[in-house]
Order: sequence, then structure tokens, then C-alpha cells
Amino acid sequence: MLQEVAPSHGGEFTRHYPHPGAVSKGPKPLSDLGVLEQRIDELIEAVRTLSTENRALRAQRQSLTAERAKLLERNERASSQVDSMIGRLKALEEAS
Repeated sequence: MLQEVAPSHGGEFTRHYPHPGAVSKGPKPLSDLGVLEQRIDELIEAVRTLSTENRALRAQRQSLTAERAKLLERNERASSQVDSMIGRLKALEEAS
């Protein structure tokens, strides 16, 4: 029987195949059902965790996008002011 084992620290799932010569002891429906139920509970918890992280990352992205827009605007104003100062300095130089 193929068995998938969840990673303990965020790695890939691993699959364990029985030894080709291993003797099957027959189905264990109650045991398998318990394992399946535990696995489903783990997956539900993982979905909840990922959903929470996803919401936090979306909020962070929105905040960073707004901050970036403000910084671009400030940069444009500063660039415009520098260009204006350069123009005034050239005008003063030509007037001298």
C-alpha cells in the first residue's frame, strides 16, 4: 500500500512503498480511516494557516504599493525642483 507522509518542516511529501516481498496483512479499514481523518485535519489546518498568511501578504502588498506610489510622487517633485534650481542657476550665470 502506498503511504504519503506529510513533511514535518515544510518540505516535500514523501511516499513510502512497501518492500516488494512484504506480506500484506489485509486491509485495516478502521486504522486507515483514522489515518485519513488525521490527514484531513492536518490539511484543513494547513489551509487555514495559508489563508491567514495569504491575507496578511495581500495587505502588506497593498500597503507597499501605496507607499511606492507616494515615494514615486515625492521623487518626481524633487526632480522637478532640482530641474527648476538648475534653470535658475543657469539664468543667474548668464546674467553675470
